[in-house]
Amino acid sequence: MTTRYWQQLEFPLPGHLADAATDLVEAMGALSVSSEASDASDRFDLAEPTLQHFTAARLSVLFDDSAPLEPVIAALARVFDVAPADCAVTRLADRDWERAWLERYRPIRITPELWVCPSWCEPPADAAVVVTLDPGMAFGTGTHATTALCLERLAGMDLAGRRVLDFGCGSGILAIAAVRLGAAHAVACDVDPRALEATRTNAALNGVATQVETVPAAQASEKIAGGEICADVVIANILAHALVELSDTLVRALTPGGSLLLSGILADQRGQVAGAYPEFDFKVYPRDEWILMAT
Repeated sequence: MTTRYWQQLEFPLPGHLADAATDLVEAMGALSVSSEASDASDRFDLAEPTLQHFTAARLSVLFDDSAPLEPVIAALARVFDVAPADCAVTRLADRDWERAWLERYRPIRITPELWVCPSWCEPPADAAVVVTLDPGMAFGTGTHATTALCLERLAGMDLAGRRVLDFGCGSGILAIAAVRLGAAHAVACDVDPRALEATRTNAALNGVATQVETVPAAQASEKIAGGEICADVVIANILAHALVELSDTLVRALTPGGSLLLSGILADQRGQVAGAYPEFDFKVYPRDEWILMAT
C-alpha cells in the first residue's frame, strides 16, 4: 500500500496575527491550520479577556506533498515579517501527520463554566458544562471569534426548557451547547449534508442525539414557513449577506419575545444586517473584526 505524504510548515508570529495568517495560508492552498502558544505559561482561554490571543503563537500548516512552499514563505515574510529562516518544513506520512494534528487540540474554556473539549482529552475537573467536539470537516470548534461569541452569549442565557434553532449549524456546536446548557430541544440545519452528518455524530458523542434534530436548510425553511418549526432562541452564525437574505425566515421562526443571535458579521457590515431586521433593537458584542448582534 502506498503511503501518502504531506508537508508541514511551522512558523512563529505574534498571537494577534494568527487569524490573518491563517486566512493567507488557506488562500494559498493550506489544507489545515492549527496554532498553539509558544510560551507554555500562556494559554488560549476565552473566559480571560487578557488571554483572548496567545502572546506569541506557533502556527502549523499542512499542505499537499506537491505544493510549492516557497511562494507561501515569501508571502509570510512580506505580509507578516516572518523570517524565512524561522520557517520549518517537515515531510509527514499520514500516520505521523494525524498524531501531530491531534496533539495540538486542547480543551478550550469559553466561560468559567463552559468548556469545549476534544474526545481524547480529559475535561478539567472544574468544568461544569462540557461540549465534547473533535475537529472535522464542518465549521465550528469554538476557537473562531464568531463561534466563541455565540457560545458566550448562550452560556449567559437561561435556556432551561427552551427550544433552539441553529440555522447554519456546521459542526453542531451551538445546538449541542444549547442543549448541554439546559435547552429542551434544538433543530440544527445546514445546506451541507456533511455538516448535518457531523452534527449527528457530535450530538451522539455528547449524549444529546434525541434532543438535537438535524434538518436540511431548504426543508427547514419550508417547515418554518408552514409553522412547523419555531424556537425561543434562533441562532445564525453564517455570513452577513446570508443573514440579510434569510431575515424573513429567521424572524418567522422566532417565537414572540424570543432571542435572536446573529453572527458571522464583520464590524463594518453591522448597518447592512441591522437594516434587514428593522423591528429589533440589537446589542452588539465585538471580538477582533467580528461582531455578534443579539436581542
